[in-house]
Amino acid sequence: MRMLSPPRRLLAQPEFDLALYDRPEHVADYLLNPPLVQLVQEWAALAAQGRLPGRADFPPEKLRYMLGNLVLTDIVEGEAAGPLPAGLKANMRYRLFGSNFVYQRGYDLTGKLLTDHPDPALVQQGLVACQVLMQRRLPTLGRIVGQDAAGSPVLTESLLLPLADDGVTVNRVLGGQFNQPMDEALRARRDQVRLVYGDPDILRLLVRHADLRRLLADWESWRGTGCMPARAAFQPEALRYLLGNLFLLDVVPQADGLPRLRYRLFGSSVARYRGYDLTGRFLDQHPDASFAAAASQAYAPVLAARRPLWADVNGLSAAGLRFGFEALVLPLSSDGDNVDMVLAAQMLP
Repeated sequence: MRMLSPPRRLLAQPEFDLALYDRPEHVADYLLNPPLVQLVQEWAALAAQGRLPGRADFPPEKLRYMLGNLVLTDIVEGEAAGPLPAGLKANMRYRLFGSNFVYQRGYDLTGKLLTDHPDPALVQQGLVACQVLMQRRLPTLGRIVGQDAAGSPVLTESLLLPLADDGVTVNRVLGGQFNQPMDEALRARRDQVRLVYGDPDILRLLVRHADLRRLLADWESWRGTGCMPARAAFQPEALRYLLGNLFLLDVVPQADGLPRLRYRLFGSSVARYRGYDLTGRFLDQHPDASFAAAASQAYAPVLAARRPLWADVNGLSAAGLRFGFEALVLPLSSDGDNVDMVLAAQMLP
């Protein structure tokens, strides 16, 4: 039996940027804003009829509940897409840029390209999302912590849905976005964390370190035609190229239904660098309690949605020391259905 999706409260206090590419029901599980839940459910009901929804399936009168928070873009390729980063072939042009965004941000992108957006980080994430939406045709949740015009911390939650006017080829993206204020205490650590959940073809667009790219390819080869490989599908010697940076965690069921993660292996290189070894200990026993809480939240979709995770982390430890790393978190399953072990690798600066 598949593990049920965790309750939304697991991501109710996000201290990181997050992107989740998955089926509508899983994306809905992690949305914080009810109008976005309604939007993805309406999209899913149409997609269940055997074709992708098109622009005509979402007339303005059907979207009155969130018109000011909507974006609608056309996907543009070739010369019309303008200059793009290597590996990316499509851009998005805003056909509709919600009036609430114009009021909150002081600019209107209607008629302009995504690459005209003033935030370079958002541009990069949006371009990757565009390529994924075209190829995989999956709903996408994005969550970014930033600042409003007054400098106060805000959480921006975005939902992107692929549209195909012919029912097959994605040519537009319908999106909704909401900002909500955050308590300053949630941002006291000033961590900068990007988390992206997706299949290997999504994460390959993001992974920088060569050994992590190799690990992602190995994981994909071990799983064959299945959803996930089992621990028995590979031998430790196959991972000599990053043994000191590897973690292996057992998923330990609990009476309340929320499993705990216990380190079976804690990479020796990371142990020397950090000054502690957590082999045999639980993730929630990490010496930095706030990191343990954030990491537990980050692992939850890996277990529930059975999706690999790429993480790019720059933060501050409980002792006030800066730290940073790039990581992959990969689900393993002995029965091919439930995640019972997690393989992870962390590359230090």
